Amino acid sequence: MDASSHPELFWAIRGGGGNFGVATRFCYQLQPVNGVLGGVLLLPATEDVIAGVMEIADAAPDELSIIGNVMPAPPLPFVPESMHGKLVMMILLCYAGDADAGARAVAPLRALAKPLADLVRPMRYPEIYPPDDPSYHPKAIGKTLFIDRVDRGTASTILDHLHQSDASIRVRKATRSAPCPKPMPCLSNATVP
Repeated sequence: MDASSHPELFWAIRGGGGNFGVATRFCYQLQPVNGVLGGVLLLPATEDVIAGVMEIADAAPDELSIIGNVMPAPPLPFVPESMHGKLVMMILLCYAGDADAGARAVAPLRALAKPLADLVRPMRYPEIYPPDDPSYHPKAIGKTLFIDRVDRGTASTILDHLHQSDASIRVRKATRSAPCPKPMPCLSNATVP
């Protein structure tokens, strides 16, 4: 493959940054899922929390999926106002299985630090993704980096880079100038310690 023999594929793989693939066949089997244990868990962003989340994710059962973002806390209704713009670890998780087993699988995440918000609860799978609020338009930029392990040193580097960014300042300014988006129905059971 090169720019002259397959120009579209060549263009895609050069710009894909490692996230480009071509599927020639896809076979899947649907499984019934009555409900899941899922939602958002918001923890303070510390070296121990970041490294701990990664360790727990590595050891997690197949039924538990975790997406973790280290980011300035957005001005959402379930985020304590005192945390808006400060670095947090926002974890979106879903346990597809028995709710009691899910609670046991999620317990180590909750034990890493006192949650700033805990929206994890039994729900129907579609509730994990609430409907969009047309008045809320967050901007996000992601950079992909493939590494084998996130330890405390790597977590420290992540925090150092984010502290040097002006993203937290921009979130705090946006918080003062714009009201929080309206609470979404699935977030109404949030626990904010």
